[in-house]
Amino acid sequence: MAEIKAIGGDVVLVDGPDLAKRVAVETGKAPIALALDGVGDTSTTNLLGCLTEKGVHVFYSTISGKPSVVPAAPFIFRDLSMRGFWLANWFNRAKPDQITRMYDRLAPLVASGAISTPVAGTYRFSEIAEAVAVASKNRGKALFTAG
Repeated sequence: MAEIKAIGGDVVLVDGPDLAKRVAVETGKAPIALALDGVGDTSTTNLLGCLTEKGVHVFYSTISGKPSVVPAAPFIFRDLSMRGFWLANWFNRAKPDQITRMYDRLAPLVASGAISTPVAGTYRFSEIAEAVAVASKNRGKALFTAG
């Protein structure tokens, strides 16, 4: 939790069955329109409970390795929707001008430090096995250098 706060997280909560109540308290009952789920399993149910009517739940990973637990009631009674997102799919469909606009928007944010990603290490291409092992532990990006 301290790590997330250190990189700019305003509110950091640990998942649990009472997540929706804790989110409501921490946000002053602000309507939550979007939930990003990289875990799956019962975390999906807990995130659905945080969403406002017509909210959208987006999967981008299932790091738990378990199927998501998805009750029907929130979709029926609160008109929620769910979808998946994989960046490679967006790149495959995007037109060159869309990609350029995205980088034009992101580059100043990266340059200013407003958004960043931790770097786990810098490696030569001959060290690819070590780089993949470090990156697969989700502790940052592995960067490659020439030479």
